[in-house]
Amino acid sequence: MKTHANDEMTLSARRQTSPAGVLRRSLAIMAVAGLALAATHASAQQKTTLTYRYATAFGANDEPYQTAAEWIKRVTDKVAKDTNYILRITVHRDGSLLKLGETLAGIQDGRVDMGLIPPAVFPSQFPLSQAVSIPFQSDDAFATLHANADLARTNPALMNEWSKLGVVPIVFGVAQNTATSAKLPIKTLADLQGKRVRAIGYHADALRAVGASPVAIPTSEVYQALQTGVIDAFSGSPMGNQITATRAHEVAKNFVDLGLGQYTSVASVAVRKSVWDRIPAEVQKIMLAEGAAVAEEFIPSNLSRLDKLACETLKAAGGAVVRLPEAQIAEWKGKTQSAIIDKYVASAAKDSGVDAAGVRGFLVSYQDALKKHTGKSKYVDGMTACREAR
Repeated sequence: MKTHANDEMTLSARRQTSPAGVLRRSLAIMAVAGLALAATHASAQQKTTLTYRYATAFGANDEPYQTAAEWIKRVTDKVAKDTNYILRITVHRDGSLLKLGETLAGIQDGRVDMGLIPPAVFPSQFPLSQAVSIPFQSDDAFATLHANADLARTNPALMNEWSKLGVVPIVFGVAQNTATSAKLPIKTLADLQGKRVRAIGYHADALRAVGASPVAIPTSEVYQALQTGVIDAFSGSPMGNQITATRAHEVAKNFVDLGLGQYTSVASVAVRKSVWDRIPAEVQKIMLAEGAAVAEEFIPSNLSRLDKLACETLKAAGGAVVRLPEAQIAEWKGKTQSAIIDKYVASAAKDSGVDAAGVRGFLVSYQDALKKHTGKSKYVDGMTACREAR
């Protein structure tokens, strides 16, 4: 039986290795492969391509651009892997299609489907969102990020502020603490007296209250204004942006953290509502989930990397970072914040349609959200990290 079995195996092998056998086997393999290829092709054909356009005023080296780019990469990869859709998002950067002040209108009128929106650039359209600009509220940039993201999805007043503009915020980015770069060192509040400081909004009100002279000029003009002595200092942007984008350290290498906190919130990706409503639910879910993941995972590590580069650049230029004494920051806050809040309430009530009591109620909700998220991130503000670096 054993020999017979071996004979059968030998015969079978001979049949498979005969010219006719090889041909039959090759045809069979080709048929199976053909079916697999056809199935793969059919599967690819069944995927529907969704095409969108995204605009930002920032460039490849800027953190706001990088946040959106990371989100786009993650979303397109996951949608292609887990759904029957393929995303095609064309990015227009460096203000090539829309300047910063044009992004909201450009999303609304269909020039693009999505883009980056900092509410501080559009104060009358985002009156409640200007709460972030009230100084001395938080030194925790990530608490501010998460507070705004939470309220934009849960607070009726803030939800209405976005929805009436026909725009849906999908990814909130981080707006870092405001830095001030000066031609001469600023180590105390007294050093601000008489200084012409580029500043806008409620931060300008706070500076005016301690004897500084706020000057409202575009950031594109700051470098020359510092160089020629038109202004003595530049406030209103994070340290990293001042160094990498404005190059302020070349003409004003004395950086100081005044304790003002953040100046704005940032919707790194906001989508026109009519577009959002047509996006399949499973794709919407991925977009929101990846937006949250980017805020938790990517932004802190990427921002720390950029902060380190900015700090190294500043120190190589002979610059340094200091912070006002905490007692002076507390005194400054005590003298000015109440009046600034009153101004915010009056302005927001006028532009939002929410009465003064409602605006104050929203501000309490915002401050509660800040407390909820404070200290949850391991990120260390760039100015703090640079001061502590050895």
